Amino acid sequence: MWQAMGRTYYRFTHRFVEPRYASPIRFFFQVVTMSSIFFYLMNYPKNLRHHKQAKYHW
Repeated sequence: MWQAMGRTYYRFTHRFVEPRYASPIRFFFQVVTMSSIFFYLMNYPKNLRHHKQAKYHW
């Protein structure tokens, strides 16, 4: 199991984090996107879930 996780980590870093001809801004955009997704999922239960239960009268 640990070997599979290690292979996955190194495969991800060699393809997306440390490619040979990538611009440095690419990693910055990946970090921003992942942190946005992480914080959205972290705050979903306490802030955003109650909106789907609202009844709108148009």
